[in-house]
Amino acid sequence: MVNVSPFYSLRARSYCAGFTLLEVMIAIGVTALIAALAYQGLRVTITAAEQQSQQARQLSAMQTTFRFLEHDIQHSVNRPIVDGDGHQQAALVGGAAQDTVLQLSRRGWTNPQGLRRSELQRVRYVLTDNALWRENWLVMDRLNEEDGLQRALLMEGVLSWSITFLYPTEDSANPSPQGGQWVDHWGDDAATVNLLPMAIRIQLLVDTIGEIYRVFDVW
Repeated sequence: MVNVSPFYSLRARSYCAGFTLLEVMIAIGVTALIAALAYQGLRVTITAAEQQSQQARQLSAMQTTFRFLEHDIQHSVNRPIVDGDGHQQAALVGGAAQDTVLQLSRRGWTNPQGLRRSELQRVRYVLTDNALWRENWLVMDRLNEEDGLQRALLMEGVLSWSITFLYPTEDSANPSPQGGQWVDHWGDDAATVNLLPMAIRIQLLVDTIGEIYRVFDVW
């Protein structure tokens, strides 16, 4: 029979006693703090990733928008049309006072299927509820506004849009380095109704990106 000293038995029992309530509470508090910090860091990372993704989508949409604008403007042609109300519209119409910010006739409309139609196309850009749309018609002179109308959403988050046109004149109090002067409307007066501008300057205010502007040569 082996004798065990009382002191050794007491130490063995003390080793098997486990954690006290205070120790458990401290462990839970530390675990909760670590979890809260980890969640906060994860939330910041997810938010930053979402913002970067949204900005990337906006940049891609903006590049697509400017490609369409550049292609349409640089292919513009001096061809008036008759709208769905039977009124004649200038070849190029636009400005802050217009119902649409920009509307023009353009050439070079590709026809890969060889359809019996003109190579000319009527195009307009419309800003509705911070969304920029490109609209075009399958015919130049139409019986109504819905006759052959097609719409494509270019980009969202457009807070504002402004457009000016370079008028070819040397007699100006506000001359441009390119020659002429910038005016804020086109196609609605005798001076511009039968004329295309030298250039068009477009400025967009886009959320997540800011203010962007481009100048497109017309002729």
